[in-house]
Amino acid sequence: MKLRALCLVLALHSAPSLAADLFLPDPFQAVQMALRYYQMAAIAGDAEAQTKMGWLFEQGMGVGKDLGEAAKWYERAASQNEPNGLYNLGLLFLKGRGVVPDAERAAKLMTGAAELNLAAAQSQLAVMHEKGIGVPVSQELSVFWMRKAAELGDVPAQNNLGIKYAYGQGVAVNYPEAVKWFTQAAEAGNAEAQGNLGLIYKDGLGGVKQDLLAAANWLALAGSQGHVASQNRLARMFEQGQGLQKNMNEAARWYQMAADAGDIDASTHMGWLYESGALGNAANGKPDFAAALKWYRRGAAGNDASAQNHLGRFYRDGIGVDQNEAEALAWFKKAADQGDAKARVNLEQMNEKQTGRRK
Repeated sequence: MKLRALCLVLALHSAPSLAADLFLPDPFQAVQMALRYYQMAAIAGDAEAQTKMGWLFEQGMGVGKDLGEAAKWYERAASQNEPNGLYNLGLLFLKGRGVVPDAERAAKLMTGAAELNLAAAQSQLAVMHEKGIGVPVSQELSVFWMRKAAELGDVPAQNNLGIKYAYGQGVAVNYPEAVKWFTQAAEAGNAEAQGNLGLIYKDGLGGVKQDLLAAANWLALAGSQGHVASQNRLARMFEQGQGLQKNMNEAARWYQMAADAGDIDASTHMGWLYESGALGNAANGKPDFAAALKWYRRGAAGNDASAQNHLGRFYRDGIGVDQNEAEALAWFKKAADQGDAKARVNLEQMNEKQTGRRK
């Protein structure tokens, strides 16, 4: 969750047209000039300038990065109840950056900033109440602060408030209210909220009317931003023709996106689609064992028991590879050790067959 919003704005004068002799300030000089102005204002007691000085030292912008010095400037600003100074100092204490970690001090600072209506602080404080970081666990207070942040337009807070309504965390389960907050976050581009909406509309959760077209649209938006669960769900919709025209090429495209992002189940399923003939060979129904083997290897390398069992079959039966009983046994054992029932049966059958040969 991105919680930092404070930024340094440097205003540079511009002219309607550029002349050959126009002086353009060097960016480094511009930063140094801004630094001098902030420093003079901060020393004079300006709380916002003190916060900006802390931010410059925290980021190492125009000065050497120095978290201890950043904390000192944030402390000065916080002593004047400057919201961003309270919040940024709270984050340093929360994470132990430049100061000794102190969750209780962080919670007090966050509360101060939250009470001054800083949305990022409200959102962070909600998480702290939810998890009991520096404060007692309180789902009700978590919802209180999450709602405050969401109403101020904090997008992650809007998504998180939707989750609380969907799961009944600190509030009664209310899917229409969850959809309301998910929609606000989703329309602001939040991938997780888009994925949550897609799932709700896909399965008609919580009494919300099923809308497969809306589901597909939200899943596509989330998946395009790298939301792996949405990539898998949309792929399944294309594979099964659920609310969409069945399209195995589109299904494969979304499964591959998920697999390339590290989703092991998607890799294994790609292998099965090629082995079954649903993909490959111009989708003529004939298996593509070479492609299946490649995907099963990826799944097995990620320790997926199903993929390991499939590899065992390929080596046992010589499918796309030279038959190799020792290799087959090794893969069946790896899968069986993870509790894969099919692998256990295959392993037992191979062991019985080898025992019979020795008699």
